[in-house]
Amino acid sequence: MIVLEAILFTILLAVLVYSGYTDCTSSQISNKMILLSGSTALLLDAIYYAVFASEYLKLFAANLVMVAIVGFVFYAYHLWAAGDCKLILVVGLCIPGRFYSFWDIGTAPAFVIFIMVFSLAFLYVVGESFVLGFKNKDLLKLSFRNVDYISVLLSYFSMVSVIMLINWAIWKLFSWALYDNLILSMAVSFLVVLSLSQIRNRLSKSKLLYITLAGWTMVGILVLTKQYSLKLTIDYRSWIMVLILMFLRMIAEKYNYQTIPTQSLKCGQILSAGTVISFLPSKVQGLPTGTTEDLRSRLTQTEVDSVKRWEQSKFGKPYVVIVRKIPFAVFIGIGTIAFIILEVAMQ
Repeated sequence: MIVLEAILFTILLAVLVYSGYTDCTSSQISNKMILLSGSTALLLDAIYYAVFASEYLKLFAANLVMVAIVGFVFYAYHLWAAGDCKLILVVGLCIPGRFYSFWDIGTAPAFVIFIMVFSLAFLYVVGESFVLGFKNKDLLKLSFRNVDYISVLLSYFSMVSVIMLINWAIWKLFSWALYDNLILSMAVSFLVVLSLSQIRNRLSKSKLLYITLAGWTMVGILVLTKQYSLKLTIDYRSWIMVLILMFLRMIAEKYNYQTIPTQSLKCGQILSAGTVISFLPSKVQGLPTGTTEDLRSRLTQTEVDSVKRWEQSKFGKPYVVIVRKIPFAVFIGIGTIAFIILEVAMQ
């Protein structure tokens, strides 16, 4: 059993190191490497749980399913690439179920990996933004002129009410699974918030107003009928933390772009919406049209070649603006290794 676990961890370490390297150098994760490592891990898992560790099969399966679902949701919402989704699935296949039992935090402890990955990504973006801000000497020059404060407030209060209602419904239906299971509850809440934020981005101000009124009306009814316990205590530390996070997010968004020579443009990079719009007057064929500034607008090699031809045209420019890429493979590697170390340390 120990030999199989050692082989699985060796495969995992090799995949994480290689994926992190290729993600940083070429913004790609090898499909061939993912397929080979994933199929090998699946074969070893079959032997491992059939012969040595059948009692940990349910724990392994629960975490693998959770990792697959959350990873796919992140891909579907364009938060990371397909390669990152496949990589996290290989991570789920390579962590033996026995190692989920060392740290007693519920049936889905692997969700801690996602918490670590996105915490590291956030710190990376904020840290890089501070460095660029100090370098450009405009760190605190934030503009509030174009902020729609009414939309911000409506978004906040509508999100809060809908999340409260959904969490209440989920608890009513699945309290047997969520009771005393903090990590699983956190995973469910996280997916709910993520899904709502995607929906909210497509709603007009009037629709947000209707949702806010309807949501808080329902919350009020539940409170009056004693179906929902609403705590009105104010935790000033939470308010301060939210303000800090909002401030850091504003800084991060300000430095979300990078200007590079047009000839340095590479396949897989994402152009800013402003750069894509500047292509409109040009007659060069094959120029990119995606302005979403997320993974849906990743450049193909054909589009890169077209942009480089555009540089030599009448409307061409020697520089283009790209969206900064977060090397998620690196953070998946660090988060996974940190998670395993914590698990072993809790033994």
